[in-house]
Amino acid sequence: MDKRIKLIQWAEQQLGKPFEWGKADCTTVTLEGMKLYYGKEIPINIGWGSLKDALRAYKKYGSPPDILRKHGFIEITRNFEQTGDIFLWHGHGYWLLGVIISGSVLVADEGKAIEMRPIRGFTGNYYVFGVR
Repeated sequence: MDKRIKLIQWAEQQLGKPFEWGKADCTTVTLEGMKLYYGKEIPINIGWGSLKDALRAYKKYGSPPDILRKHGFIEITRNFEQTGDIFLWHGHGYWLLGVIISGSVLVADEGKAIEMRPIRGFTGNYYVFGVR
């Protein structure tokens, strides 16, 4: 089966799941999508139960862009993103990660169920990474 179709089907199964730190947060969902799509597993010990714990992990592992670069991902120019790319938005002191699916982003944001948001709905500091 085509890896894009597999990723899209997986993303559809994530929709509506409740947000839960360390199990269904933006990092865990994104890492799962990356493993499925790219076959890459990034060794991060996700033992956090809060935003405060996740922010401590950034200090240990580095920022999401640094982590992705270290594992062979490159920054993609805006408007050239495609299904499977990794979306990073920075604001309010934290990073929101997601997987791009057909022009939208699969995101898990605290207090909300996992959902798709149009990539164009994000303003400011966002980045896209992928492997080409």
